[in-house]
Amino acid sequence: MTTDKPSVVCDGDVCYKPDIMNAPDASSSALVALLGDKILGKDGTVAVASLVVPNKVVALYFSAHWCGPCRGFTPVLASMYNFKHSNARRDDLEIVFVSSDSDEPSFRNYYAQMPWHALPFSESKLASQLMDKFQVQGIPCLVILDACTGQVLNPDARRAVAADP
Repeated sequence: MTTDKPSVVCDGDVCYKPDIMNAPDASSSALVALLGDKILGKDGTVAVASLVVPNKVVALYFSAHWCGPCRGFTPVLASMYNFKHSNARRDDLEIVFVSSDSDEPSFRNYYAQMPWHALPFSESKLASQLMDKFQVQGIPCLVILDACTGQVLNPDARRAVAADP
């Protein structure tokens, strides 16, 4: 009697081919190590592990409501994000807002204008650590990461987004 092995196995938010020795492990993901287990989504919390998908990039958007250039760039970034998410390649990009706001009401009001995820305001220490890790010298700043490895693909993607007609 032969046992048919499934071609894909899903374990929570992570799917993999069972014949691959190094199947993804959400608990050891570089992205989970960077951002923690959960971030904010528009409809509640989102498991960071669900963003760990091959060929996907995650952009960390460092911004704040009090920053004029940020308020000018956010609609440009939102337009690009909405365009990508309304087309066939919607699953290859996710953005996570990393706030430099000084109070939670400002964070909430600003995040309400964004269609993507966010690091919770209560994680301000982690936000500061991320700014240090990615050498953010000023905001707005957009850092593009490989979702699976956490490798920096573009440390200054703001220029590319702003230049794209």
